[in-house]
Amino acid sequence: MKNDRRDFLKASLGAVGATSALQASSLTSAGAPTDGKGRSQPPFRLIWEAEWNDMPCADYPLTKERWVEECIRPLMSTQVDTLLYNLCSSDGYVCELKSGELLMDHFDQLGDAWVWRYRENTKRLIEADANPPKLAVEYGHRLGLKVIPIVRMNDPHDQFFRYEVSRFKKQNPHLLLGYGKYPINWETGFKGLPPELKKGIDSFTWGMFDFAHKEVRDHKLAIIEEFITRWDNDGISLDFDRDPRYFKEYGKAENAALMTGLMRQIKAILDRTGQQRGRKLYFHVRVIPKIQACYDRGLDVVTWVKEGLVDAITPGCGYITVSLDLKPWLELIAGKNCWIYPSINHWRTTEETRAWAMLMYQRGAHGVNLFNYGHLLFGHNAKTPPQAERQNTIWFSEAHPDYYRVLHEIREIQSFEFKNKRYVLESVPHEAGLEGNAGKAARDYRAIGDIVLPVQLAPGKHRVGFGFADDLEKARRQGATPQVTLRLKIANYTPPDELDVSINGSVLRRQTRQTRAVFIMNNDTWVTYPVPEELLRLGDNAVEIDVRKLNPQMSENPVLKNMEILVEYDAGLAAAHA
Repeated sequence: MKNDRRDFLKASLGAVGATSALQASSLTSAGAPTDGKGRSQPPFRLIWEAEWNDMPCADYPLTKERWVEECIRPLMSTQVDTLLYNLCSSDGYVCELKSGELLMDHFDQLGDAWVWRYRENTKRLIEADANPPKLAVEYGHRLGLKVIPIVRMNDPHDQFFRYEVSRFKKQNPHLLLGYGKYPINWETGFKGLPPELKKGIDSFTWGMFDFAHKEVRDHKLAIIEEFITRWDNDGISLDFDRDPRYFKEYGKAENAALMTGLMRQIKAILDRTGQQRGRKLYFHVRVIPKIQACYDRGLDVVTWVKEGLVDAITPGCGYITVSLDLKPWLELIAGKNCWIYPSINHWRTTEETRAWAMLMYQRGAHGVNLFNYGHLLFGHNAKTPPQAERQNTIWFSEAHPDYYRVLHEIREIQSFEFKNKRYVLESVPHEAGLEGNAGKAARDYRAIGDIVLPVQLAPGKHRVGFGFADDLEKARRQGATPQVTLRLKIANYTPPDELDVSINGSVLRRQTRQTRAVFIMNNDTWVTYPVPEELLRLGDNAVEIDVRKLNPQMSENPVLKNMEILVEYDAGLAAAHA
């Protein structure tokens, strides 16, 4: 069994009538701030989404004090106003639930030390009356945060980590998407499949729940209801993008009706519990970033919004970031008490997170969602530069001063408007037939086909669009001296290649081009250009690469793998005049 779970994390996620939903709509507005036209104000601005399911993997013994230090301390004195917390992996939980299973609790022996810590640290917290949902509510509310638990609606980790499979799944194989088609072997999982079964979406979703079964929907509903009613949480968050498949068939209206029925049940529980507590409880969902793709998977978000079932939507799990089109989502919720919060996935440098947040605000987002940023997975200490390729597990007290800087900045644009940024375009292979959740299968699965890179640089012209949200003219008026650099990571580039690069139709001078190999023994080269600021505009821009001639001694064409736009406000006049 592979010990490093982070590699997997990186590669990857009775109906109540419509009348009750309409009644709930008027209820949910009660006591909430409005805009004077009957529409509530956005309930969140800066969401911190904590993957606390990984916390028990840390050193044994895990005490309540250590848990609070690592989970709560990073949020103190920050701009975060909402905490979403996840305690689920596969179909197990790192907390005590009456309706759900303790992760890995039914194995007598475990083959990995980190898995043993995973389970035993959770047990130790529970025995010490430090059940994580209780701690989340207690300490989160002390910080003035809205505290909302996450339930992953489908999760494939158990297909790759055999100790994560639940008793419920083992005892009910007929409730799984792959039943009757795939060999359901939890001991060998995905790795044990024959090569011909390791390709396509079915290959990594066979062990997930099929929501066509009432038993599955009831199983999830019981867990969701317990999180809502047992602890004084401020709502519920359903993660439909970890992972985004719920039915064997695509595009069936019957499937969408079943899931909408479940959503109405959950909304009724939220409203009833909110009435008992005298305050509104919020309903947040994360879904894949295309509305039609949502419906095809059984997620009728149009009806959810129309009936007032959900208060907040996060389109996508952060697998598409700067290329995310928010316009269809904003049109969907126009005039409704529903709000849009795009997400970014896995920790990024401060400059990259700033650029993404600035772009999302420019496109109309009501707030932003930082997902999977915790230092236990992606940490680096004061002696490790933030740009290091490989990070390690560290304690919060050891974290690099830059690690959580964005939590103090990105809630308000004024806090980071004229600070350095790095716009980084996403890149996902296009090839079909790759093994597992990769290439075209990953693009289709996550509905992230809008990602352009990588691009084969055959002779001819190649266009790559990008968004830009820094007002450089305003920066200069206010006394800053912004410098912009275009960085292209090209595989198999050689100096004999003849190409011109332009931005918005203006060719960048070849004399200003600089190149540097990423490593002496690989094919990647960074090609960089300084960019005159007058070439860039707020909103949509385009880079065009005109490949005139390629090195005849090379058998492979160059490939544009990555693209970045750096904006520096503190480079100084010396750099500007150079």
